[in-house]
Amino acid sequence: MPEKLNNYPVNLQEFLNILKGYSLSWGEIKDVFKTADVNGDEFINQKEWSNFYDLFVKPFEKCDVTSKYELDKGDLKNCVL
Repeated sequence: MPEKLNNYPVNLQEFLNILKGYSLSWGEIKDVFKTADVNGDEFINQKEWSNFYDLFVKPFEKCDVTSKYELDKGDLKNCVL
């Protein structure tokens, strides 16, 4: 996932277009958007995305050694141990 989004604020449709190449379903992208949109204004601003990225994406990507955005047993083994 991109560490920074090009334009802020980003609405759900723009966010869907940004993340469409990351093997995530529409529902998963919508869940990410809702979680990142802390103030509930239906936009993600720079601070919201940065906080979400640091809290969720960085640790996940560290574990996802295959960069498939899916954790398999090998990813989990390397991450947990």
